[in-house]
Amino acid sequence: MAQPEFDAEAAIFTQEELCVVAGLPRATVDAWLFRGNLEKPKVAGRTLRGVRLFSALAIFEAKFIGELVTLLDIGPSEAAKVLKCDWNAKNADWKLNVVQAVDRSVPRASVYLLIKRRGGGWITQICHGDKDGPLEIGKGYEKWLVEAFAVLPISLMLTTVLKGCKEIRNSSDEPKMRGKR
Repeated sequence: MAQPEFDAEAAIFTQEELCVVAGLPRATVDAWLFRGNLEKPKVAGRTLRGVRLFSALAIFEAKFIGELVTLLDIGPSEAAKVLKCDWNAKNADWKLNVVQAVDRSVPRASVYLLIKRRGGGWITQICHGDKDGPLEIGKGYEKWLVEAFAVLPISLMLTTVLKGCKEIRNSSDEPKMRGKR
């Protein structure tokens, strides 16, 4: 029997699994949850108490914040602001496309996020490149080239998280915690 496609939005991973896949210490994740840098998991709109379960996309968000903190020396609160910029809403389909490409083991275009400071906040822009190829900065991006900005390989980050989550799901002896297979 073939396994169904991986549901990246299903909250089936424990906080410990989040820490392993995102490469973060538990104390850091606890602090980020307490401060609101990471959203507390919800089921049917209600915040869970006790065992917290996270989706692969929530684990991606934790990894994203961790990468900004580690690589760009941005504080976790500021990194959370970048995460909450409109790039997620306007370009939500990029995540689904990456999830589907990983599920089917097909080549995919690389997705990058350009970020830079603007006033007291952040501005972001999604860009694409060929699979494992260079970032394509075309017309309309000239304004990005006159100031310092960072380029994050977000499809690579998401792919890494998805593969880690699938390994955990596939090796688990506790199907109750893994949801439907």
